[in-house]
Amino acid sequence: MRTVIINETTFAMLDQVDLVSSKLKESSVFQAYLVAKRRLAQDQAAQIKVSALQEAKAAYDQIKDYGQYAPDYRQLRRRAQKAQRVVALDPSVATFRQCELDLQTVLDEISVTIANSISKDIMVATGNPFFETGRPTAHHCTVKGE
Repeated sequence: MRTVIINETTFAMLDQVDLVSSKLKESSVFQAYLVAKRRLAQDQAAQIKVSALQEAKAAYDQIKDYGQYAPDYRQLRRRAQKAQRVVALDPSVATFRQCELDLQTVLDEISVTIANSISKDIMVATGNPFFETGRPTAHHCTVKGE
């Protein structure tokens, strides 16, 4: 077990993290995310669809381990899949998910930039294909002026 020594350098790094965090919260990407999240929470039709999906998933999860041998397995699986499609096609949900992806992309870019500034050998798990292929995305973190 390693002991972490907290010193002035540690405090300086934490100050920089706070600065990046505050700038990110001021960014248009984060503001769009908050607006989409608020709209989704206020959209009663979308909330009904999400509740139906949660119920369908819960029913399917109870029997999925038994597979085809469980009564109504196919019916419950199809009900869950249909509910998933209905939720995914809802405009409020789709907008929220896109804003969430945009924000995650910015966070991934920040993580990769920090890791690469230390060493190119540091691997950062992002789950985003951009970071595997090296192709630039449409969204870049512009912490300075945004």
